[in-house]
Amino acid sequence: MSRYSAELRELISTFGESEAIKWFSNYELSDFLTNAEISTIEERGTWTKEKLAKKILEHYYLSEI
Repeated sequence: MSRYSAELRELISTFGESEAIKWFSNYELSDFLTNAEISTIEERGTWTKEKLAKKILEHYYLSEI
């Protein structure tokens, strides 16, 4: 591991999973998606910011950041 980086798992163990999920959920969908895309996502109800945040944490759990 390099000198100025940490693995995501270390940050999760320090701050807690709920805090880490907040880090990856704190954004506005309208900054990245059109209104039509947002309404499609909301109609289907299969995706939320929290679900995406959990997937990010699972995928990068052992990665250095």
